[in-house]
Amino acid sequence: MISKNSSYFKIKFLKSALGTLSSGLIILISHVSSAQNIVIDPSLEDTLKCPASVGRFYSPTNPGQRYIADWRATTRASPDLHNTCGYNNYVPHTGEGYAGIILWDPAETREYISASFSSPMEAGVCYYVELYVALNDNCTRTIEEFQFSFSATNPVDFTWPPPAPLNIPIHYQLDTPVTSNTWEKRSFFYQANGGEEWVTLGNFVDNTSTTISQVSNIGSVSAYYFIDDLTITKLDIGPDVTLCPPDSAQFISNIDCPSLTYTWSNGDSAPVTTTSTQGTLTLTVSGNGSCSAMDDVTISLPSGGGIDAGQDITIDAGNSADLLVTGTTNPTWSPGTFLDCNNCVNPIATPPSTQTYTVTGPDVNGCMGTDSITVFVIEPNDPDPDPNPNPDPDDPIVPVEPENPEEPGEEVYFYLPNSFTPDGDEFNNAFRVVGGSFSEFELKIWDRWGQTVFISRDPNVGWNGINADGIIKQDTYIYKISVVTTSNVHSQWTGHVNVLQ
Repeated sequence: MISKNSSYFKIKFLKSALGTLSSGLIILISHVSSAQNIVIDPSLEDTLKCPASVGRFYSPTNPGQRYIADWRATTRASPDLHNTCGYNNYVPHTGEGYAGIILWDPAETREYISASFSSPMEAGVCYYVELYVALNDNCTRTIEEFQFSFSATNPVDFTWPPPAPLNIPIHYQLDTPVTSNTWEKRSFFYQANGGEEWVTLGNFVDNTSTTISQVSNIGSVSAYYFIDDLTITKLDIGPDVTLCPPDSAQFISNIDCPSLTYTWSNGDSAPVTTTSTQGTLTLTVSGNGSCSAMDDVTISLPSGGGIDAGQDITIDAGNSADLLVTGTTNPTWSPGTFLDCNNCVNPIATPPSTQTYTVTGPDVNGCMGTDSITVFVIEPNDPDPDPNPNPDPDDPIVPVEPENPEEPGEEVYFYLPNSFTPDGDEFNNAFRVVGGSFSEFELKIWDRWGQTVFISRDPNVGWNGINADGIIKQDTYIYKISVVTTSNVHSQWTGHVNVLQ
């Protein structure tokens, strides 16, 4: 496992179906690995001077004939440095420079180039190797033996004439010959012995052991190849992360090649995956070569976070409510109307009518949290605007047998209890009007969120505590009674009734 630093992810990136905040937003975090390519100057751009002709690369014996800083001509043969500044008979894959080498000709000519690493390879680690190769369009031959050798030191051979083949170990050979005159991406995996700081490219077998194929009838009989953009890297899917629920993290492999096989521990099989699950996530990438690359990350969820705006509050019109949020010291309240401040933990709310406030802020873990609180405002003649002015005829209507109320005073038209217990024990099981003589009557009851739970237009029909969902919930409810007496007097009353269990 590659050493990683944990980090929090809290940035909105893309929409995902894995989770939603209370506000309805969906958060997705994308991490693209920045794993290091250990090849110094992978696209041959760091030139010491511009090559003016063929045969210019890096002479192992003549400092005056050195044209590239971090690559080497492994023998005294003359590979070519191509650059758009001077000698150049092809188009670079990227940048301005690339190399050209002969891997075979009838006279057994061989050219080799070696690239240096920024750090030694680690023992047992499976490295991904990638490069771009093209066959010179003037060549009539290609070979299978395009080979690679990894070593701790630069395997320079000063023998003259240059040795053919160079006697060093062969660690990998391209799986199929390069036959295209356009750039091809080739890749494989190499398991390091440890300490390697160079890779040498060429053909390390003699002509009798070289497999030759003819690709055209006109041109040179040699097999001459262009090489650019050499990458050698470890698999890396990113650092360990701590997610802010319900965020999700997206992980992308730094190795992306359609011919490779990707196996994530969550079952995905592409170079990218998304997860919000706590634990260890592992990716295995396999394909050509002697090993499979593996990396993992740890996904953690913080504990002890969250913010809380407290319980809903009911006030009379004209009064104020003290709001208090816990779990954050940097809140933002919305809307900010009828608050004495919208960024303090304890604002005072004075709304003229029922208002829901939403508070958002970072919790102790740095995660954004949100909560809401409703301030119910009881107006003198209306406990709350009726969200359903046209009642459903199927609203629950419960007939209740008359009780024996206390005798009301002369100025009281009827008697109402301030609480009742719908527990089925035949005592105080319903809330209804007792007494009075009315030509018109309406009883409305709301819950604390302003939802109508009961309507009756018959003074003998009361509420048994069951709401529209068929649930009896212990709470305080708001009622309004509108009547017209038999002597044509119009009156209204408002108040609270407690449902007890």
